Amino acid sequence: MRDEQISEQLVSKVAVQSVCFSDHRLLTCRLGVPLPQPVTTTYTYRSMRKIDTTAFSVDILQSRLHGELELDADGYADLFDAEVKRILDIHAPLRTGRHRCGQHDSRHLSDKARQAK
Repeated sequence: MRDEQISEQLVSKVAVQSVCFSDHRLLTCRLGVPLPQPVTTTYTYRSMRKIDTTAFSVDILQSRLHGELELDADGYADLFDAEVKRILDIHAPLRTGRHRCGQHDSRHLSDKARQAK
């Protein structure tokens, strides 16, 4: 009896329609199965293709990267990272996007399932 109750909840609006020139019938119904919510991913990016390379080059040449610096390699690497990010923020600011993950996206799998795959 429990299976009948479940099936009544899952299947509703059953209709049988005649199909022209056939001895078959069209059976339609509404299934009470919830659709899974799409999985989305949020990411950040820069529109690098839209950069004015001439203006970007001028800003790099006028930055603190060029000049007399008394920094060790680690200090210069930190300065380089900071200056390039600063100039990129001017010419190609960070943007946020979202997209749906595809059916074959395996990020929802556990590590064990991913290894088995």
